[in-house]
Amino acid sequence: MKKTLKIVGVGLAVLVAVTVAFFVIWSGFDYEPSKQLHSLVDEKKVVKKDDYYVFKPQTNKEIKAGYIIYQGAKVEPLAYGYYAQQIANEGYLVAVVDSPFNMSFFSQNKATDIVKSYPKISAWFIGGHSLGGVSAASYAYDHQNSIKGLVLLASYPMNKNNFSTSTYPILSLTGEKDGLSTVHFI
Repeated sequence: MKKTLKIVGVGLAVLVAVTVAFFVIWSGFDYEPSKQLHSLVDEKKVVKKDDYYVFKPQTNKEIKAGYIIYQGAKVEPLAYGYYAQQIANEGYLVAVVDSPFNMSFFSQNKATDIVKSYPKISAWFIGGHSLGGVSAASYAYDHQNSIKGLVLLASYPMNKNNFSTSTYPILSLTGEKDGLSTVHFI
């Protein structure tokens, strides 16, 4: 009996070790920002907070609203730098969440901290790409009174976050030749 327990224990330890090793190796392969980003975005003006990046309007105009972006699975947050900077240039404060292992579901409620960090901004929008859109939709669904709208980039909400009977503003963008995402009607 002791021998059997020892074999099972060693087997479980090996299984856990292999699983951890696989996860660590897998988490090291991410989609980085393109080479063009460095010529299109002035990274010196991007503010790095503990777990998100902030893009501010380049002018001294009053900030119109805030926009929080959740990255797609395994996509580094600065890969959205050009997109974030273009929105910031239109007068919005943009925060791109930097999730552990570049997996947005680990930071699904990070939007709460971001909103609290900028109390002078009264209107907030949230969005995300791919898996990040799922996280953003879940957060928006639970915070419809404080988040004014949702932007889905090649993404869609989970079934439990059914917006179909609401008048909540949602913009869903997909690429005609995407080839990876499935078009869903919300």
